[in-house]
Amino acid sequence: MKKVTIATHDGIFHADEVFALAVLKLFFEQEGKEVEITRTRDLEKIALCDMAVDVGGEYSKAKNKFDHHQKQKPASRKNGIPYASFGLIWKHFGKKITSSKKVWEAIERKLVTPIDALDNGVNLSTPIFKGINEYTNAHIISAISSAYQEDQARQAFIKALEFAGLIVTGEIKKAEDKIEGEKIITEVIVKQGKPEVLVLEKYVTWEVSVSRCQNIKLVIFPDNDSSRWCIQAARDNLEVFGRDRISFPKGWRGLSNGDLITASGISDSIFCHTGGFFAVAKSKSAAIEMAERVIAYQSESGSLLNKKD
Repeated sequence: MKKVTIATHDGIFHADEVFALAVLKLFFEQEGKEVEITRTRDLEKIALCDMAVDVGGEYSKAKNKFDHHQKQKPASRKNGIPYASFGLIWKHFGKKITSSKKVWEAIERKLVTPIDALDNGVNLSTPIFKGINEYTNAHIISAISSAYQEDQARQAFIKALEFAGLIVTGEIKKAEDKIEGEKIITEVIVKQGKPEVLVLEKYVTWEVSVSRCQNIKLVIFPDNDSSRWCIQAARDNLEVFGRDRISFPKGWRGLSNGDLITASGISDSIFCHTGGFFAVAKSKSAAIEMAERVIAYQSESGSLLNKKD
């Protein structure tokens, strides 16, 4: 097995180079090559390596140099967010470990760009609650570093690299599943005649396709880890919580097992979330019955409101 040597900076490690190196490991491993990482800022040692990531003061794909700290920085994205080392590596190697351009673009938006933005001091959001901020991959990488003693820096770096590899691999799989799910769900929606309650025989990622079909209010699908069936409210805006098209009755929310059976009158009902957007039943038939009761409850409530008006 041929060995590829990659240099990156020593000292405190950050999300951008850790994730960049994770991508390179995935790429070279699928090429049957072993990766050896040297953490240094010594220019002579860097020159001896096959590649340099986030160190060395140079960006050149031809020379396998991928730094972004130099005075002549790499061009920013079209949206204005500058590249960090993760973005540069993903730009040149990401398509080689993903199954399609669509998957590559999904990872670029969801995972790569946010890490690059933070590394370059670009804010993506404003906290709604004072003193409460989002917990990002950068915070996780930093926490991994802090979890080890100073003389265990190598072990901490390896653990962070393993974590980043799992995230990249998982997000690629999720993006692929989402794309495949959109195709399957679109076909099921047409087959079931754009129903108010969409019933899936197996779980696939359904949210995007359902968000485009305004008629669907609830989706029923099997729980992959058990024989139970889930019922979840559809929503239009997938980026904002609390915009559900329908809610479970207030008298059901927060109840489970016997209490929920008494409140709903459905013997196989198991659980209803306090948020009113999710419930669980023992069987598909019970899940369908719960969904139908919710639809009927909404229609009845609407009729009463109209009469009152």
